[in-house]
Amino acid sequence: MRRAFCAAYPFWAPDGEHLGFVAEHNLKVVSANGGPPQNVCDVGSVQDARGGAWRSEDLVLFTPDWQTGLFRTLISSCDVKPVTTLEEGESSHRWPEVLPDGEHFIFFSSAVAQKSGLYLGSLSDGRVTRLADATSFAVYAEPGFLVFLRGQTLIDISHVRWGEARGEPGLGMMSGYGDALRPQFADQAS
Repeated sequence: MRRAFCAAYPFWAPDGEHLGFVAEHNLKVVSANGGPPQNVCDVGSVQDARGGAWRSEDLVLFTPDWQTGLFRTLISSCDVKPVTTLEEGESSHRWPEVLPDGEHFIFFSSAVAQKSGLYLGSLSDGRVTRLADATSFAVYAEPGFLVFLRGQTLIDISHVRWGEARGEPGLGMMSGYGDALRPQFADQAS
């Protein structure tokens, strides 16, 4: 990834051996073991990509620009199609993550206060439902938890189902991380 010009916000392939990212107007794939990135397809004007998610087949959800909805494409065919559409008051849909059923995904909507937050989407019917107020993207963790930031507090909500997030938010798990930060996982030993 060091030599991938303008690469940002990479995402893992389901096999754990490849990374995907958007750079230089292209969706690209690179081996985690090194080597040059391969262009998968041209995704048009890219100003500042905002994450992606790779489903178990070759379907990729991604945000090519900081002012768009989510798009999808197949690695094998490069057939780019919109998945979500921005509504009034929204500026971006970003940081998608495909849920274990392979059919639903979560994402963060950057928007005016009333619409900003976490949403659940369906790849089959395009339905989108608001799940929670948040100031960051969410990570899904088994057995059915969403973990995200609300202000400076790390929150967990259990039992994610279509159109609802049940359970009491676990307030105060961690605090002081700042608003809208994308956590970075690094070796803390160094």
